[in-house]
Amino acid sequence: MQANPDIQGSKQALDRHVSTRWNSDLSCLDAHVYFRPVVEQLTASSANKLKAYRLTEKQWELAEEVQEALVVSSA
Repeated sequence: MQANPDIQGSKQALDRHVSTRWNSDLSCLDAHVYFRPVVEQLTASSANKLKAYRLTEKQWELAEEVQEALVVSSA
């Protein structure tokens, strides 16, 4: 797989939500924000049938705010 120039680091996959782990929501949110360029590409294509899950710019902003709040409360 070819590396995306918009992504820095070695992370290679989105995290999964685990209902029995209190911090999995933060891990999932961190991964989606980290992979934002790729997530946007995947949800933009009709062929992937993921357009219903595409976030608006306002939703991305809210995701980043929630991410910051969760980091502060988990410290």
